[in-house]
Amino acid sequence: MKQGQTLVEFAQQIEREQRNQMDFVADTDRITMHAGTAGRPFLELENHGTLDLTQHAQNQLFSHLKIPKKFSDLMTSDVATQREREALVECANARMQGHPSKRLVRAYEDSRRCRAILSNRYRRLDNFDLVTNVLPVLHRAPDLQIASCQVTDRKLFLKATFPRIQGEIVPGDVVRSGVCISNSEIGVGRLVIEQFVERLICKNGMVAGSNMKRNHVGRNVETTEDVERLFRDETMALDDQAFWMKVQDVVASTLDSAHFEQTIAKLRESTEQRIADPIGTVERLGNRFNLNEGDQSGILTKLLTGDSLLHSNDLHLTRYGLIQAVTAHSQDVDDYESATDFETLGGRILDLSPTEWSVIEKAA
Repeated sequence: MKQGQTLVEFAQQIEREQRNQMDFVADTDRITMHAGTAGRPFLELENHGTLDLTQHAQNQLFSHLKIPKKFSDLMTSDVATQREREALVECANARMQGHPSKRLVRAYEDSRRCRAILSNRYRRLDNFDLVTNVLPVLHRAPDLQIASCQVTDRKLFLKATFPRIQGEIVPGDVVRSGVCISNSEIGVGRLVIEQFVERLICKNGMVAGSNMKRNHVGRNVETTEDVERLFRDETMALDDQAFWMKVQDVVASTLDSAHFEQTIAKLRESTEQRIADPIGTVERLGNRFNLNEGDQSGILTKLLTGDSLLHSNDLHLTRYGLIQAVTAHSQDVDDYESATDFETLGGRILDLSPTEWSVIEKAA
């Protein structure tokens, strides 16, 4: 699996971002956009100063205002003139003032950077609270290992393994149980707790199915002012306490070996499912899961040449071999989130129904 931050770096970043977190609920007719001089517009919140916009927050706002992305991208590109940038800002301000609505604005105080603009129903399930509630449960597992962790601009990932829960696929090929936890504070994805499988011989990681997926949706956050700094009230704190208790229960359930044994059985079965046409199989896999030519080439190379243990057991041209090729390719991807997507793709290949698998494997 792809290695991210050290646990110390991971914890320090979460704490730093929590200290600098600054949220507002704002009526859009009390927000003004300015064109700026470097191509990136910025916002002015009434009585609360200005905020720079990340690309993600900018896209969210324009989407909410129903301004087409191709148009906004062109008007903020390097080739756009200052007049074109000002025209885009005029359009955005007219939409915000003419069709007012409440939005949750998430920012960092130290950099005055707006990182997300969301519905006022968006429930803040923050990384600090997640880690604070999850780590004590994980540490109940004997010999727990934090296998990989990363906080990106978009998401948090925490992958832990449980050395005492493991099994053998074929002689010499041992896999270990674990958990993959991911979350986004800016509306990119849900809070997800999934089974994680680590292959010890090569450190490939596979995300193998969800135990819990929770959308960031709650009750409307109303304010008594047009732009108000948002803090957690007692009711929200109680709601969150109940929710985090459920999360702890789900994480604790990953320590049960029953689900892992089911995954082991499916992996063993996959070693018996042959691939007659590796080039066509990878091409059809790419078509189904929208993989580009570079990723398909990398996966095919791994499938044909990349794993001596699979070759010695004549298992490379099997469904199991394809899973290992995909998860091994994740280590060649620069972006941590994309690497995790390939680990998840390995689990999706394992979970394909017999009919779905036959379509991908079927020789041309």
